[in-house]
Amino acid sequence: MAILALIMPLISGILTPFVKAWSDYKRTQLTTTEAGFVAATASDAEVIKASLTADVADNAMKVQLYGSGIYRFVSWFVGAAVAIHFGLVFWATILASKFLFGRDVLGVPQAPGQYGAVFEWAIISSFFIVRAVHGGPSDVSRWLNKKQ
Repeated sequence: MAILALIMPLISGILTPFVKAWSDYKRTQLTTTEAGFVAATASDAEVIKASLTADVADNAMKVQLYGSGIYRFVSWFVGAAVAIHFGLVFWATILASKFLFGRDVLGVPQAPGQYGAVFEWAIISSFFIVRAVHGGPSDVSRWLNKKQ
């Protein structure tokens, strides 16, 4: 026991700096990790605020545009005709498949040239397709994926 009493202060004197350095390292690591998370959430908050501001401005312009009589006339005149033709081509294609009749039943002609493939689809999508809600991965999710 006497030897243990002599060795303990020596071991304590050697181990204490190592334990303190290790605990300081871990504390710094946790602080840095927390700071990264705080920075990522702040960045996400700024992106969301900017997105909401842009959405409010975009919706204000839509209300102003969609309320005009010219837009309503063009929407019905162009949009309805294109949507009806696109729908008839769609149903004619389904009905003409070998699954149902195997021949053209409605007799709807395809649109000429690039109109059907490019322009008609652009008009349809501009009237009826909603833009995606999700803008991409957030900074927090990137930060979390980087941590793993």
